[in-house]
Amino acid sequence: MKLFVYGEFGDMALENSLVAHWQGDSRVNEVVLIERPPLPRKYTSEQIVRRFRPSLSAQLKAHNTELLRIVGSGDAVQSALLVFKGMELFPETLRRAKKRGISLYCYNPDHPFIYSGPGSGSKFMTDSIHLYDRYFTYNREAQKMLNERDVSTAWIPFGYEEGAMAEPLVNARNEILRGCFIGNPNPSRIRFLKELEGLFPFDLYGNNWAKHFGKSPHIQIYNPVHEAAHWTAMAQYRFQLNLMALHNPNSHNMRTFSAPAAGAIMLAPQNPDHELFFRDRKEVMLFESLEDCVEKSQALLRMSFEEAMEIRKAAKRRSVVSGYAYAERAQAILEQMTQP
Repeated sequence: MKLFVYGEFGDMALENSLVAHWQGDSRVNEVVLIERPPLPRKYTSEQIVRRFRPSLSAQLKAHNTELLRIVGSGDAVQSALLVFKGMELFPETLRRAKKRGISLYCYNPDHPFIYSGPGSGSKFMTDSIHLYDRYFTYNREAQKMLNERDVSTAWIPFGYEEGAMAEPLVNARNEILRGCFIGNPNPSRIRFLKELEGLFPFDLYGNNWAKHFGKSPHIQIYNPVHEAAHWTAMAQYRFQLNLMALHNPNSHNMRTFSAPAAGAIMLAPQNPDHELFFRDRKEVMLFESLEDCVEKSQALLRMSFEEAMEIRKAAKRRSVVSGYAYAERAQAILEQMTQP
């Protein structure tokens, strides 16, 4: 099979964590990467057109034409196109690829029906759902909604990167006895963290946090961290906060797996997925409310290094024995694409 993979391939992109395990697999003759055009960061006319009237964008028209040229380069019957999200692809582009005999698949790392920001979806994505031979989602509630619409789906949770698992456990000398959150601000995160401000010390890594917390005596702000520096920062702090997005309060996110794999103590909302993947108070710490989050944060900071280390070790161990690596996720996707 010739596998075309459409998506984003920048630093720490989900696509990279999966593609690496398809290259060299005996079932895949060749992997061809097709990079999506980046969404303009500033609120420009091009961003508005792409969000609300993407068919009018000259850039997207040219991009869709080029994609059809690329996927037409091989034996269509032996080819598959795996789209990550796909908010730039016209439904007609996918229809034309499918008419050529190319199998179509989608992995959506956001919610297919709930758009929480300009980069989380487009009308084209909604209109294209039924064109895919199988639609992969990490979100079990989204899978149920897709099944109700007679869409063939498969549940593929997120996983952990090899770099996270390679991070050594922190020692007592290097541990930072504070909480931490690594990610960029959005309204819900800002509101929640404002409620926590001053109740226990924590640090923030990402873009533009200083705009909201730069004058706080209790919070230290750092630039974004990537790859090895990301995993080191995760592992060094006493605990890592995990805050859910508006579209997945009852599901999980990438941090759900990467933080425990890195040897961090994840402090996350109590929800069905977190309870499914990890044992509360043994491998992670789960909170039911803002007040519970504060109480458990303070308890974690009082905990001895040895007690905290037991949670860190258990989290890493559970990640391995339960098969949460992206290597396993990649195999699950490939099996779905190659089964009769």
